[in-house]
Amino acid sequence: MKRALKAVILLFIAIAALSAPADAHVYVAGSDVAQWFPKAALKAYESSADVTINKSKYNKNTAIIALAQNDSCDIALSTWQLSELDNEEVLRALSDAEAAGVLFSQTPFVIDAIPPIVHRDNPVKKMTLDQLHGIYTGKITNWHELDESISPDIPIDVYSTSESDGKYIIWKDLVIKGNASDDVGYGRAPKDMSALIARDENKWAIGFDSMYYIMESEAYRAGSVDIVALTNYERLKEGPSREYPVSRYLYAITRNDVSAEAQKFLDYLLDSQTQKYAEAVHQIPLTGTAHDGGGSGCSAAPCGAALAAVIPLIILRRKKK
Repeated sequence: MKRALKAVILLFIAIAALSAPADAHVYVAGSDVAQWFPKAALKAYESSADVTINKSKYNKNTAIIALAQNDSCDIALSTWQLSELDNEEVLRALSDAEAAGVLFSQTPFVIDAIPPIVHRDNPVKKMTLDQLHGIYTGKITNWHELDESISPDIPIDVYSTSESDGKYIIWKDLVIKGNASDDVGYGRAPKDMSALIARDENKWAIGFDSMYYIMESEAYRAGSVDIVALTNYERLKEGPSREYPVSRYLYAITRNDVSAEAQKFLDYLLDSQTQKYAEAVHQIPLTGTAHDGGGSGCSAAPCGAALAAVIPLIILRRKKK
């Protein structure tokens, strides 16, 4: 009897193993700043499939290439839309896949704010979007024009990320609004913009970065840099919610033959309850935007008001050492 019972149990185990989906593993990879919200949300994700978010092996370009070649990437995370991609190897991989009948889709899943920052000793802590535009186009060249208590002899040292950086592309579209002036002479910052602006010799500098990188930086945690509040701007029509004016969508790129488990994880990220994890990594949920995943039952107006409050709340929650 015991032998028969054991045989039945082993038979059920074997059947269960054979019926388990072969693709019950979801591989997510891509841009570093786009990984933090999925990682935060993954902690509460319940699924029979294993989800791996690979930080070390891939970047935005290599993740999209792997996705196009169907090679260990089910969801590619990108700071750029498909139409903005310019890497030749990426474009070739996408073209080859499309020639084989593969279609790609991009889904905005969270919003990344890109605020300006200044040295802690700089008294200018807020400005209008027009003033920021003036700084980055050479129309405003000294701090006295923003704060009369500052000597007119003190110039503004303007820093930017590289022209190929996704943040600069957003900055160019929403702040510079066209081609930058050759007279500005941007200093090109290394990866850690906050550390650069925090230096004593850069007391009169201004730069910008993703909110996540700023708030996780040693310079911000030590109180060495401050985020500049942008005021008196009209809500912009293009792009994300724009309750905070300089921001961008982060995208999940998938194939038309995406696995059921990968699609399930993407749907989970878009759920209004999951979107709450965005604030934990200093990003903005889609709630109240044109890409609101729904499920919360809230109307557009109160959701928009809640989103408007996200940025000030994030800024106030500075981590102290």
